[in-house]
Amino acid sequence: TVNVGTISGGSADNVVPERCCVTGEVRSFDDGSARARLAEIEATVKQAAQAVGAEVVFSTETLCRAYRVEPDHPVAERFKKICADLGLSSELTVTYGGSDNNHFCLHGLQGLVVAPGMNSCHSCQEYTSVDKLTRAAKLAEALIRE
Repeated sequence: TVNVGTISGGSADNVVPERCCVTGEVRSFDDGSARARLAEIEATVKQAAQAVGAEVVFSTETLCRAYRVEPDHPVAERFKKICADLGLSSELTVTYGGSDNNHFCLHGLQGLVVAPGMNSCHSCQEYTSVDKLTRAAKLAEALIRE
C-alpha cells in the first residue's frame, strides 16, 4: 500500500510554489517488497523533477518492518488455546497495521496483536461495544495468567 499523506507548499493562490513537500508511507507484508516500491517511487520522482529542471530532496525513515508469525508458532498456538478455553473464536490474519509488536519481532520476541473488536478503525466513527471490550479484557487477563 502506498499512501500520500500530505502535500504542502506555496505562499499564495496565484503564485507557482518555490517549494513543495510531499509525505507518505509504503506498507507491505514483505519488507523487501516495501523497500523496492520505495526505490521505485524515489526514481520516478527524481526523473520527473529532472525533466522540468527541478531539484528533489528525498528522505526516508523506517518506522515499522513487516513480520510474520506462523500459525503453528507456540505464541499462536497459545493464543488459540486460551481463546478456546474462554469460548472465544480466534482468527489469525495479516494486516498492514503497525504496532509495538513490529519492533519486538525484530528483536526476537514473537507476539501477536490482539484486536478488541474495533470497527471503522482510525476514523471519527471508530467504536467497539462494551461486550467486545470486556471479552478482550478477559482474554488479556487469561493470556497474562497462563
